Amino acid sequence: MSPTNILLVILIAFAVSLVVVLIMKSSLKTARRNNSAVSYVVENSFEVTAARDRFLYTERHEEKISDDD
Repeated sequence: MSPTNILLVILIAFAVSLVVVLIMKSSLKTARRNNSAVSYVVENSFEVTAARDRFLYTERHEEKISDDD
């Protein structure tokens, strides 16, 4: 196969896959952007019993404070 034929096959494959992906994307209209989860939580069904922060990584910087009085 010549390099021109290989390039042509790649371009055709890209075009076909782009059409398929755009068709699939157009069917995803049910999802809407939302900034909170209020619509998912049923009233009085969620109770926070403990508050805890878990840090996986800690970065600590130490610097001596000079006494320039």
